Amino acid sequence: MEPVLTYFVLGLFMGPAVAIAYGITQFNSGFVITTLSLMYLVSIPVMYAILQKLNTQHRFKNKLLEKFAENMDKKKEELAEWLDEIAEHFKKRLGDVGFYFGLATFSFIVGLYWATLVAFFIRVDTKRAIISVGSGSVLAVIFWWYVIIKSISFITPLQFALLFLVLTLLLFAYSEIKQRATIKSMASFVRNKIEKVTKETEKSKKEILKGINT
Repeated sequence: MEPVLTYFVLGLFMGPAVAIAYGITQFNSGFVITTLSLMYLVSIPVMYAILQKLNTQHRFKNKLLEKFAENMDKKKEELAEWLDEIAEHFKKRLGDVGFYFGLATFSFIVGLYWATLVAFFIRVDTKRAIISVGSGSVLAVIFWWYVIIKSISFITPLQFALLFLVLTLLLFAYSEIKQRATIKSMASFVRNKIEKVTKETEKSKKEILKGINT
């Protein structure tokens, strides 16, 4: 019972790569692919139901929760723009239906939860979200299963999971550092501009006063 619980917890919170790496050491491949795919498909309408229950206009009294909500909004907007770019390539070839191919690709790249969140906020209906986001998630399961199976000859599944986690943490740390550096650079640029404008204003005032006095 414990391996099954661990497997599903990893699938829910760590994604298909880690769950599959653990799962194939405990169960057969057919069980792993089927259960993960079904779990992710079911997760989409569940997430939609939860998001529909939440009052998105509610102002959190807790400052930590309010900050988290603000960060989520920013991330959502960034991902929505990325989805538009991906979908645009498919729409050029397939018309309006290309958007859903783009959403499936987006889900494959960023993962089920972010893809479902963005799909909900851009008002993709539940059935189409299940088909599009779900297709991307199932493809991700098959992809990671294939990669892990092929890598078994030189790395164990658990070593693969650990390596994947380390790389994910490093990428996350890098993106955070890069983002903070960008914000710091922008803040410095704005501050310098303000200082420059202030100095020029003060200089203009002095010249005007000097002209009046003479």
